[in-house]
Amino acid sequence: MDQIRINISSLLSLTDDTMNKMLDRLQQLGVTCVGDLVDVQLEDIILDAEHPHGVLLPIPARRLIRLWSTRPESSAALATGNSASVSSSPPSVPLSNVDIACSWEQNFDVEACVTGMLCGQALARQSAKKLKDGKKMTSTERNEVVRHIAENIVKQCRKPHRNSLNVVADGIVKRYSQLKDDIDGFQLGDGYISLRNQLENRIAYIHRPVTAKRKSVLSKRDDDQENRPQKKVRDGYGCLDFLPVELPDGESSDSLAEKKRLLKLMFTESTWNTSAVTDLMATTYVAQRHDLVGVRPLSVIEIKAEWPFLMECQWFIAHLTRLLGFNIVQKLEASLSAKKESLMSFFATKCASMKALKKRMAEVNNEPDVSLILLIMSYFKEEEKALFHGYEVS
Repeated sequence: MDQIRINISSLLSLTDDTMNKMLDRLQQLGVTCVGDLVDVQLEDIILDAEHPHGVLLPIPARRLIRLWSTRPESSAALATGNSASVSSSPPSVPLSNVDIACSWEQNFDVEACVTGMLCGQALARQSAKKLKDGKKMTSTERNEVVRHIAENIVKQCRKPHRNSLNVVADGIVKRYSQLKDDIDGFQLGDGYISLRNQLENRIAYIHRPVTAKRKSVLSKRDDDQENRPQKKVRDGYGCLDFLPVELPDGESSDSLAEKKRLLKLMFTESTWNTSAVTDLMATTYVAQRHDLVGVRPLSVIEIKAEWPFLMECQWFIAHLTRLLGFNIVQKLEASLSAKKESLMSFFATKCASMKALKKRMAEVNNEPDVSLILLIMSYFKEEEKALFHGYEVS
């Protein structure tokens, strides 16, 4: 039965369990050698309501019977390894060029395949609409269609022969002409070669082997990923600590409320210690965020009354640093320093048509310490009082 097992394996891909059931069924029928397979009938091995003792489903059973009945000499030679047996048979297409593994392409329903992609929303909306309306598709949309058709093909035949793909590709371009090979309306060759090649390449990609070298590369990539410093995850509006929930260690709602009352008292009496205020503001950060953006956020006037130290530059910047994960003042200064030369060059070209900008540029030349922010505000015609308050030094 080993020769029969080899013969069946060469013609059909079966699981070990199905193969064993098939061999047992053939033994029950009296098959003793490969030559006896020619006399096996469809009713002997098909599994349906009328033949509950069969083994194979209708399609693979018909395929196997057809191959046994049409190429008995080749089947026997393939099983026994007798090359003379093949050479003595009538001239025919070489076995290496025949897709004996499967003949699924004749039953491949192009319409059902595409309908399944459209109904199952496997394609992007624009790709599906163009395919359905017969409009010209971009290379990206075409690749999307090829990818899903290849997946459907692999479900029916794991490694299809090129001849089978020719049949499928031909059927597809006949149904969907926008996938055909043509230039200015003139068909190139058979019209389906490019699509066939794309399907072939995609299927080869699906079955690409995981070699030892590739495993090494993947392993090295994973190691690099583990050793690489991870980016901080921002939890809302580009922030690192937008609305924290957990209270600091050793703190409760009552203790935070007491620290909040102490901060208000220190600000009212103007007797605070900078270090103490910094520690208290850091500890009460959770309460500050809930008053700012919680379920019942306070107004600006209420925030000024409840958290007066947030109106002070030092602790306002400290709050933003914890919120964003970087010092916004340092970031702004570094950014302006890097772009100062290009901005000054740009503003110089605009001075002729903007009097306010020209006046401010003159001040910059006389007083190099004038902020670049003032130039930007002059260019956009913003009121300087919106950001700056001027004081006379006595």
